[in-house]
Amino acid sequence: MNGIEFFRDKEAFDILRTEVLPNIFTNKKKDDTVKVWSMA
Repeated sequence: MNGIEFFRDKEAFDILRTEVLPNIFTNKKKDDTVKVWSMA
């Protein structure tokens, strides 16, 4: 999958929205920093 395909892939964004991001923010402490790295 190339970068352009990823951004057109609704399923990939749905998984980020419904599984990945909620898990990150649920498990972080108030003072924790969330860093995001994108290879795109």
